[in-house]
Amino acid sequence: MSGTVSGVGSRPGTVTFQPVEGVHAPAARAPLKNGRFAFDETDGPLPGTYRVRVDVQKPRRLTGGTVTVKGVEVPESAVGEVPPEMESFFVEGVRVAASGRQDLGLTVETSN
Repeated sequence: MSGTVSGVGSRPGTVTFQPVEGVHAPAARAPLKNGRFAFDETDGPLPGTYRVRVDVQKPRRLTGGTVTVKGVEVPESAVGEVPPEMESFFVEGVRVAASGRQDLGLTVETSN
């Protein structure tokens, strides 16, 4: 299974399929890169209905020679040392098909 997430641009993150009540399957997680995610046949979600969680890095803001990370201005040279701030979005009722290749399109609404 593979898919795209609209509304997050090219921000990196993860896509997690969390089974809803009554679905007896483990959660499945894949990296999100450039708005795309993919599972192979061994690590993807099993057939059923899921709540999909999309976690992406919040954009960092440049303010007069420094970068604002988690609300604090830090020198640009120190940005790599600060863990990225994440934001989460949820898509309810995503149905995973029982067989065949499936390409999902998920849309989230962000403030950025």
